Amino acid sequence: MSPPRTSFSIDYRQSLLKIISSLKYLQDLSQELNLTNLVEMISESLNRIENNSFKMVVLGDFNRGKSTFINALLGQEILPSDILATTATPGRIIYSLKPAAKVAFKDGSAQEIEILELSNYVTKLTSESEATAATIKEAIVYYPIPYCQNNVEIIDTPGLSDDEEMTNVTYTMINQCDLVIMVISAQSPFSISEGEFFTNTLLENGINHVLFVVNRIDVFPSPEDAIKVIGLIKNRIKKCVKDWAEQQLNPPNNLRKIGNFKIFGISAFEALQAKQSRNQKLLDKSLFGNFEYALKTLINQQRGLIQLEVTNNRIINWSQEIMKIILEQESMLKQKQLKFNVSSKSINNEITLLIRLLSEVLQSINVILTSIKQQITTSYFQLEKNLKQISKLIIESSILNINEEKNLAERVSNYLQTATIELANKIQSETEQALSTAWLQVKDFIDLFEKDIPQLNNAINDLGSSETINKKAIDNIRYKLNKSLEAFNQKQLINLSLSFSSKSEIFVFTKEASGIATTTGATIGFSLLGPLGGVIGGYIGAAVGDNMRNEKFKENYLSQVIAEIDNQLRLMNVNQAVNSYVYQACYGLEEVQILLMNEVKPILDNIHNQMVENYAKLETKIMVEQQEIIHKKEKVNQVLDDAKKLSEKFCLLRV
Repeated sequence: MSPPRTSFSIDYRQSLLKIISSLKYLQDLSQELNLTNLVEMISESLNRIENNSFKMVVLGDFNRGKSTFINALLGQEILPSDILATTATPGRIIYSLKPAAKVAFKDGSAQEIEILELSNYVTKLTSESEATAATIKEAIVYYPIPYCQNNVEIIDTPGLSDDEEMTNVTYTMINQCDLVIMVISAQSPFSISEGEFFTNTLLENGINHVLFVVNRIDVFPSPEDAIKVIGLIKNRIKKCVKDWAEQQLNPPNNLRKIGNFKIFGISAFEALQAKQSRNQKLLDKSLFGNFEYALKTLINQQRGLIQLEVTNNRIINWSQEIMKIILEQESMLKQKQLKFNVSSKSINNEITLLIRLLSEVLQSINVILTSIKQQITTSYFQLEKNLKQISKLIIESSILNINEEKNLAERVSNYLQTATIELANKIQSETEQALSTAWLQVKDFIDLFEKDIPQLNNAINDLGSSETINKKAIDNIRYKLNKSLEAFNQKQLINLSLSFSSKSEIFVFTKEASGIATTTGATIGFSLLGPLGGVIGGYIGAAVGDNMRNEKFKENYLSQVIAEIDNQLRLMNVNQAVNSYVYQACYGLEEVQILLMNEVKPILDNIHNQMVENYAKLETKIMVEQQEIIHKKEKVNQVLDDAKKLSEKFCLLRV
């Protein structure tokens, strides 16, 4: 390679090693990011630069004479050509002393063919050849063409405006080339579609080395007319480049990167005819020699730098493309973290609420059960106190008379029975009310728990756990709860039945020598606590006789009534009766208390533990991913910065 004509130069080997290193990193990163297409393109570019392979792609709209142009380079009519769109598959021209041809099929197989048979495989001139071409990946022509020595390939492509499939094939080949030869027809000088393809496909992909070949200048009657058309095309290309550059971030820099394009007016048909007939005069007239000289010079002197620059441009594009994907991943990771934090906070709040409510329910049950059971120890003493107070008030507010003793005994007996029943009813009512409150709290909690299960399971899934709340377990808990609640409602029919003895004669005492005697009382039924006011109130104002036989009778009567009350209370066994009632009334609630403790609480604790564990894992995972993204961004930015600096050096070479 001859040294550049400017005072500035590039260390080719150092630049080559830097580009190879960047390509390998981008290749690995693309593989990691599952960017299959990008991996293939980078791998192909890396393979080409490591093996010093140089590819020139010939492209253009259909019917521009691309195949005729390549045949002119070959000096023989090797590739089929026609006035209609002909080429249906890409073709590669590879140097070989012995002419030969091979077709590679899309299924991975290959077949050697005669060169003269190419039209049967790569064209769509007939329905049969078109059907065959649809199964072929590419055709390879081996020919002793000087341009293709030293690992240089010429690639023939289908027409750009032929059909969508062929255009896509051409785009694929563009991503594998180092130099583009764009064939334009003098009869249709640089159309709008050609200009858009040049800027949007070639320049956007970093291909800034393009040789424009204006074909069919032989249609003009004079060389001057051909020169005018070529000048027109040149101006259109310049305007196209300028308009494109102005849309970029740094227009002056992009214009410097593109440089000056070379445009050649030729007649491929005349050049082919001249070479086949060895007509030098016709070859000169075709102006094909000017193009061939420029092509040889470029391959011999600028091939290495062109390949480095085009590859470096691709590295810039690929780095920017990968950076966009990394930034998208970073944004998605932030959204994931935000969603994760929201889910975590939501489930934490919900579980905390449920655990607190469960604790309150269990505490309330404990308080209620403890309060109810305390009545067992207090009922006897309160009932004893109440009955004695009632008896004392009745006796003290009455004029005791031996003749009226029987009536007084009936009154005392009736009042004590009534007080016992009312006190029992009060205990039963308060017990049932307390139990109903507890049952309602339990039911409300289970209803809330069931309602929250879908939300909790969604939050658990968001945290990355597969162990969600088992609906069958909740259904089983609900079933047990309903059974216990049903049993409780049925037990409301069971009454606490305590009644004092209905035999009033137990409070009738016979007169002995001393004037006072006792008679044995009957057994008194059991009773419960009760308000004194309602029972006693009516008796305070009872009529008191004007005369009592003597105060001694009154005192003895009261003491004997109280003694009989003590006797009857011992026979009633009040504590045992209340204990039996409380046990039956509280049994279902105690079962539910155990159910909540042994089945519901572990579920909530398990969810909470999962949340804490998964939160820690996800937080750690996100932090690792964030660090990986930061590292990737730094590395890709470094590759991008190195490529941009090298691009500036290539621009300086053109100054």
